[in-house]
Amino acid sequence: MSTLEALLREGSLISAAHLDGALAEAQATGQHLVAVLVKRRWIDEAMRAESIARQTRLPRLVLRMARGETGAAMSVEPEWGQSHRGAPLWRDPSRGILHFAMCDPTDQLRIEELSRRTNLRVETHVATDSEVQALLDHQHRRDPLQRDT
Repeated sequence: MSTLEALLREGSLISAAHLDGALAEAQATGQHLVAVLVKRRWIDEAMRAESIARQTRLPRLVLRMARGETGAAMSVEPEWGQSHRGAPLWRDPSRGILHFAMCDPTDQLRIEELSRRTNLRVETHVATDSEVQALLDHQHRRDPLQRDT
């Protein structure tokens, strides 16, 4: 059982039957579990993010106050961020840290991969899929950052 799956079960955000169905669909289609749950409207993405932030004690991204940094954006290829549903926020070079917003901050393999790729320790912030997309669009397409997403 993945950490995200365990958090969703423990947090009672969704029935066991819906979660099992979403897991089967995610595996069959290759979509991320959260994307399936939100698409089927079995959970609200903001509710999911709040619950995961509370359970993991990780900071919850507040998009209207998000600190975007050009140097941080250059740390991650747009395709990698899109594929793994995450976006860089800012770097703290003096401490060797990259702050990174993720839909699934329990994905340790991706966090470790990102740390190796950037040669920085990664500190994750819980984000919704919409927030990650808004950050990626802002960073790589220069779209205005819609801070009320």
